[in-house]
Amino acid sequence: LRVAAQPVPSDRPLPEIAIRQFDLQSDGGRPLMAFGEGWYEDEYSPETGQRWRWTGASAQLRLVSSRTVVLRIRGESPVKYVGVVPTVRVAAGTRTLDRFNPSDDFTRHITLPADVLIDTQGVITIETDRTYLPGAAEGTGDTRRLGLRIFESTLDLQ
Repeated sequence: LRVAAQPVPSDRPLPEIAIRQFDLQSDGGRPLMAFGEGWYEDEYSPETGQRWRWTGASAQLRLVSSRTVVLRIRGESPVKYVGVVPTVRVAAGTRTLDRFNPSDDFTRHITLPADVLIDTQGVITIETDRTYLPGAAEGTGDTRRLGLRIFESTLDLQ
């Protein structure tokens, strides 16, 4: 893969470039995961070195695996932002794979059977019934509707 950039017009500085998405294929041995609809951009705190992504009320993960995998998600307590304990549902199509009420920071290990991944073409949805409007709460122009602050999401073969 070779990537190049040119300024337009030519007297401007050379632009920075990044690849956001492209069609990766699994080697059959390791599962792949991508952030789909409902996720906000990756964020980073230089003070702490911490990275995270926010979900909206509903966010999709797109997985490629022909085998059963375990999804591990680690997130911050939503109570800090929404004031009450939400209900979080992890689903594949209409099938609920996990449901929990995170009153504290959380780590969940969710088994995703191979047949479910095949039936749903690898689409897993994380939903929360409570969201946070940072613009309204903080008096800024931020119009996002934030659901869960996720620090880590990984896949492992079962």
